[in-house]
Amino acid sequence: NNLARLYLSQGKTAEAIQNLQATIEKSPGNTAAHMTLAFLFEQSGQPEKAKAVYEKALVADPYRWAAANNLAFLLADNPAATPADLDRALELAQQAEQQRPEDPVVLDTLGWVHYKRGDMETAMALLTSAVEKAPDNGALNYHLGQLLYDTNQLAAAREKLEAAMADDKDFAGKAEAKELLEKL
Repeated sequence: NNLARLYLSQGKTAEAIQNLQATIEKSPGNTAAHMTLAFLFEQSGQPEKAKAVYEKALVADPYRWAAANNLAFLLADNPAATPADLDRALELAQQAEQQRPEDPVVLDTLGWVHYKRGDMETAMALLTSAVEKAPDNGALNYHLGQLLYDTNQLAAAREKLEAAMADDKDFAGKAEAKELLEKL
């Protein structure tokens, strides 16, 4: 894990990935290596590989809430998600919520899964709660802004999308948030 971090600090992502894959081969129970590898795959635009690694992390540790949460998000956020994918995402997000019921990122994932399943009322409650707990988080504001937009609450949607764009950090969906804000 430390060697992988060193590679990353030097901008050597490919070497970090190779190192983490070798670590996991030698020590399949090393969930920290799984989590870092999955994150690298996410960051490099390889969600299918990230999902596979999160699945392996959950085999190694079924109670790894972050793996369940992140896998749930990837499953639900996939434009080609099937009803079975959304069912699995809901199961995983609920598993993460059982372990971290007040965590805004977990509440956001659970809300996003409900949004993708078409349950706007439950999604609204969860996403609102997530943003209340982390009001400066761009991704959370984007998700709530998207839901508000889709439920024709345009003034509130603009407010949340502006808050999303005020976040200096990059997040999944930032380009979509910008595009949606421009529509408004």
